[in-house]
Amino acid sequence: MARCAGCTPEVRYAEVNDVAFVHVRQPSEGPWALFTMTQMPNGKYTFQSDNGRYLARCNNCVVGSLQPDVAMMHETNPDSPWAQWDVVQLGGGASGDESAAAEERITIDGTEVLTGAVQVTLQWNAPVDLDLFVTDPNGDEVSYINTSVPSGGVLDVDARASCAATPETVENIVWQTNPPQGTYGVRVNYYTACDEGPVPYTATLRRGGQVVETWTGTLNVGESADHTFMAQ
Repeated sequence: MARCAGCTPEVRYAEVNDVAFVHVRQPSEGPWALFTMTQMPNGKYTFQSDNGRYLARCNNCVVGSLQPDVAMMHETNPDSPWAQWDVVQLGGGASGDESAAAEERITIDGTEVLTGAVQVTLQWNAPVDLDLFVTDPNGDEVSYINTSVPSGGVLDVDARASCAATPETVENIVWQTNPPQGTYGVRVNYYTACDEGPVPYTATLRRGGQVVETWTGTLNVGESADHTFMAQ
């Protein structure tokens, strides 16, 4: 789903012609496919698009539509009820407290992270910015640039973005359930030195929270290291 500007010419409000269409194959194709999800005090969620407006129901806003209600990026107030949504995970999960209870978490170096069927965790011990990238067998990459992919992989924890003064030196990417079979690629990148030098790192593959494989190395700023693993 993505914002599409001017794709529906016959709208009742000419000043807002951003309709939600299913027209983007990969989230990385443009910011119009990325939404900021925020949970409201009532438990519902809002989705803010790259134009600053919120995804919202719009009644009779598209002339000639077969259905009266369409989804448009036209609302500026997240408190509007038509801009608030229930988020339900198929298969018995749900948003809010129910899904939080179903999530399995472990603590690594003082940071609480999600675990699951496939989990890759990056650890280091210096005030620098390292980044973790994991590519699934479909060629889709999870990272701080692209925080989720269609196969279910998500960036759970991102640390020290551009030398941010945070204590965490852990990054975590996870497929909680049903990871695709095939070869995965892991890349560790030394993004910013933050006035430091070479940095040792450890990247760990876990399945169901149990360590399966560990990779270690030392990087200089600007360098990357690549690793692979299989999921069957």
